[in-house]
Amino acid sequence: MSIPVPVAWLQLTKEPLRLAAAVAGIAFAVILMLVQLGFEDAQSTSSGIHLSSLNCDLVLVSPEYQYLVGAGHFSERQLFPAFALSEVASVDKIYVAPTPLKNPAHGSDRAILALGLAPVPGVLSIPAVDESIERLRDPDTALFDEHFLRLFPYRNSDEADIGLVRLRPGAEPESARARLEKLIGPGVKVFTHAGIVARERNYWATNTPVGVVFRVGLIMGLFVGLIIVYQILYADVTDHLREYATLKAIGYRDRDLALIVVRQAMILSVFGFIPGVAVSQGVYYLAASATLLPLEMTASNVVAVYFLTAGMCSLSGILAARRLRSAEPASIF
Repeated sequence: MSIPVPVAWLQLTKEPLRLAAAVAGIAFAVILMLVQLGFEDAQSTSSGIHLSSLNCDLVLVSPEYQYLVGAGHFSERQLFPAFALSEVASVDKIYVAPTPLKNPAHGSDRAILALGLAPVPGVLSIPAVDESIERLRDPDTALFDEHFLRLFPYRNSDEADIGLVRLRPGAEPESARARLEKLIGPGVKVFTHAGIVARERNYWATNTPVGVVFRVGLIMGLFVGLIIVYQILYADVTDHLREYATLKAIGYRDRDLALIVVRQAMILSVFGFIPGVAVSQGVYYLAASATLLPLEMTASNVVAVYFLTAGMCSLSGILAARRLRSAEPASIF
């Protein structure tokens, strides 16, 4: 014997304030989860954005390399063996230096990551840089040219931070990487372009507290939503114990009654999820405007959060349905 969904709906709508509280609680949990996932994705994207912009197939770095800001240095002479490979088309070097910059408009200081590179097109896969190549030859431009080292006198021009190797069309990057690594020796690490980007993102996700903080926030969102929905449904079941006992008296099983509570939970998951997504979109926009992080609500995150929300609500319903064991028909007669 089963009970149609409208029974669960009528149970929820009988107490509008309780329904509103449940929807608000679920929406809050959805917002928290989506914002945490959004910031985690933005952190992953931004941590690899500089390396992703390198126009190359292979990347050479110091054995001391941990992440871009602490890249370490190696002698530019160690780039020369790359020319021995027939599949190599060109080799470039880049200097990396974190430095404070004073905003000329309002005088505020901001830390930036400066990249020093030759004023020739194609070093970075950024069209705006190539369009400014001629301007880069002016030492007073905002972009750094060959006078980069004038601004950082402590740097040695013979020491590179990153070496870029572009291969000829048709060359296989992993094969060239293995050959070049063997040719150069242990003095320099050789990565494919995709490999160095993945390493950078993995470093920030696993070797820093950032990834842990985002995951804790996600778990907290689930926990908060679970508690709120459980309390709402538990109170609803308690208020209607006599009605549930009556249904038992006419032949409904505990499983049938528990399905009412679970269906209530699933209805709440949809009602709370929709406004949660809408508000999260606004939070993304405001946070992106304030922090300049590449915040974007992806379809995969939205789907993942709904399944988490549905699971959270279902578990709350199952826990609240345990209260039905005390709904005995004898108690109403």
